[in-house]
Amino acid sequence: MSGASGGALSLRGVTKDFGRTRAVEDVTLEIAQGEFVSLLGPSGSGKSTILMAIAGFVAPERGEILLDGRPILGLPPEQRAFGVVFQGYALFPHMTVAGNVEYPLKLRGIPRAERRERLAKALDQVRLGPLAGRYPRQLSGGQQQRVALARALVFEPPVILLDEPLSALDKKLRVDLQIELKALHERLGTTFVNVTHDQEEAMNMSDRIVILNEGRILQSGAPEALYNAPASRFVADFLGRANFLSGELSPLADGLARLTRGGAAVTVRAGAGSLLALRPERISVRAGGAADRPAGDGPATNRLAGRVASAVFNGAQVLYRVETDFGEILAIEPSFRAEGHLARGDAAELSWPVEAGVLLPEEPAP
Repeated sequence: MSGASGGALSLRGVTKDFGRTRAVEDVTLEIAQGEFVSLLGPSGSGKSTILMAIAGFVAPERGEILLDGRPILGLPPEQRAFGVVFQGYALFPHMTVAGNVEYPLKLRGIPRAERRERLAKALDQVRLGPLAGRYPRQLSGGQQQRVALARALVFEPPVILLDEPLSALDKKLRVDLQIELKALHERLGTTFVNVTHDQEEAMNMSDRIVILNEGRILQSGAPEALYNAPASRFVADFLGRANFLSGELSPLADGLARLTRGGAAVTVRAGAGSLLALRPERISVRAGGAADRPAGDGPATNRLAGRVASAVFNGAQVLYRVETDFGEILAIEPSFRAEGHLARGDAAELSWPVEAGVLLPEEPAP
């Protein structure tokens, strides 16, 4: 089965109200053919409303939605011919796996011989061929999810819309299916639009992430770009974990600046504001050792003295919370590299490259 041709989506100024509540505000977004895009945001951010507007289940107050340059807002869902995978799978309990997957082809009047051929291909794509005769009640959650995906793929739609399809699964199975889903997307070349509130899911599967809050797009980009260069405190805090250090900022040479608080100072790369966002996994932790070196002792590496408030071993990592003059800082070290797993109350030195931090505009904590 090969991906259908086309599948480029354009949203232009899409706005949707539910009563007096504005769910989506002036959303403009371009999704290229064959791209895997995840709409990521907290509950109430507008991501599901956008997906349902694309599918045709929600009518915007204003704006345009185009498929390959053609307006589709006037078309009912069945004429848009998008594959949709819902959070609850919505499988017919009285139909077998084969019956559920074949059903969209029957609705479209596809001849029996072609139906059988497409059914076999779709089941093979999701590795469910041996289970074709089972009923949904006889399947695990992961298998039911793959049935729903096969049903969305079987008629070769130009776009697949995914509405938090993995949220009901346990963590290990969710990660396994993320890998499968991304590999399937790469094989098919079909446009995938995924709605999720799970940051790891968005980063694991997406070519591009669109972060929303309160019905607006805050930032869009490749996962690595968003993670390493967030444009706001909200994005830095929502996509992964981040420390936020504030203090008095003073300029230095060569595009650097010094951030000072209490008796401590760190060097930063000058940016758009005065709030330093720092990912915890970029911070190294060692026992004591900071007393004989000044804080912020050079342009390449920052060093900051502190005391361990807590140390949590979780197998692959050790999570340290360290009290410093900048407040409590979270540092995450691979457990194989953590020096003796420092304990609560131990003196500690934190260090990180200057380039690891990003200066952001000050804004209220989310």
